[in-house]
Amino acid sequence: IFGYFAMYLCTARANEIGSTLPRGLAILEHKAELMEMSAFRFSGFVADWMLYCFAFGAMTVAVRQLADGEHAEVEKCFQRVRERLLPFLSLSLLLWVITWLACGLSLGVFTFLSIRFPVPFRWMSYNRLLTGFAIMFPGMLIASRFGLAIPALILERCSIKKSFFRSDELTEGCWT
Repeated sequence: IFGYFAMYLCTARANEIGSTLPRGLAILEHKAELMEMSAFRFSGFVADWMLYCFAFGAMTVAVRQLADGEHAEVEKCFQRVRERLLPFLSLSLLLWVITWLACGLSLGVFTFLSIRFPVPFRWMSYNRLLTGFAIMFPGMLIASRFGLAIPALILERCSIKKSFFRSDELTEGCWT
């Protein structure tokens, strides 16, 4: 809920700025406003991601406590994440960058292939939703190898580097 709210506020502010701008080529004269709109949208995505990661970390602690037969209390679950706040924030931002780079790489590969071999990739222009999934799937698949880095950081108290290796080890052979 908090992630959605952060995203909503940032998008609403960006839209508010955009509503005051002229249409057409005259918009290019308002570089500061365009940058401000982009900054608001970008910060909304980052805030949403960080809040999601924070909730994921707390849920990880709760699942571990329940698996160990303990009573899971919300405050204690979030406390475990806050105990490792700086490494957690660093890891979350690093995972965000990896996810975007992997998806960007996928986009680059699909763009190159569609230009180089236009006939097999003609379907891309017909179905935009399917194209979006096809483009993002390889990147998300690569990024998913590090999906257990946050639990490794919090539960096993690994370093950031070790949590990446631990996540890769735990997801070995689980590409589906």
